Amino acid sequence: MRQRGLSLLECLVTVFLSIIIMQLISYVYIGSIQTADHISSTFQSDHELIRIFKILEDDIKQAGYMGCKKLVPNEMIYPYLKYNFKYENQLTINKNELTVRHASLPFSTLLSSQLNRITVSAETPFENNELILISDCFGGEIAKVTQVINCPKTKILQLANKLQRHYGAEAEVSHFVMNHYYVDKSQLMVEDSNGNVDAISDVAAIYFSYYVIRNNELMESNSSATDAGEIVGVKIQVNMNDHGAKKTLYHYISRKDVLL
Repeated sequence: MRQRGLSLLECLVTVFLSIIIMQLISYVYIGSIQTADHISSTFQSDHELIRIFKILEDDIKQAGYMGCKKLVPNEMIYPYLKYNFKYENQLTINKNELTVRHASLPFSTLLSSQLNRITVSAETPFENNELILISDCFGGEIAKVTQVINCPKTKILQLANKLQRHYGAEAEVSHFVMNHYYVDKSQLMVEDSNGNVDAISDVAAIYFSYYVIRNNELMESNSSATDAGEIVGVKIQVNMNDHGAKKTLYHYISRKDVLL
């Protein structure tokens, strides 16, 4: 029996259907890739937000910390040049900017001191030209390290300034943290007291407001904080750019347990 082949019309129909099927498959594939990219970018954006809130929360909760000495109103730690630390400026809040000041953890223990040289335990890594905070239960001061000499179990820190007072053994020596948060060109900038800047991208804007207790009522404000020691909480609004889509999230950080 003679076998009949495909006609030209049938061949054209077959090729046409094959093209349509291949296009559908490619659309599905491209769509799945785009969906995966969107999920990945969304995850990355959410991860960045979590990181932003974690950094801010850790910093804000430590604001004002300086070891066993508790900051009190109208008492200023001895400053270094323009750098100062007091009860009133532990948190400096404007609508779009935030500055936080505190001693870092962990700290090293002061073992001995001379006019502009101190010997400390080796727990904390110190670097040349960084600001440190020396404090005990009676007061403290900010100093600048000009040279670090690493010994087997101790560190010798040469200071740019002479110590303002005598500190007994067991005083604490920490990094002086002064982090300034602001947004510039769609990046959240975190600038420390030594001029180092960490940037987090895709942040369109950031807004800060704070809460204080007045006449037994909780009041919110976004004007410049004049008495940071009374701030019991900070609200943060972050506007993110997520591949053209805007995302706004809020986070509240309580300081009531810190102030007790």
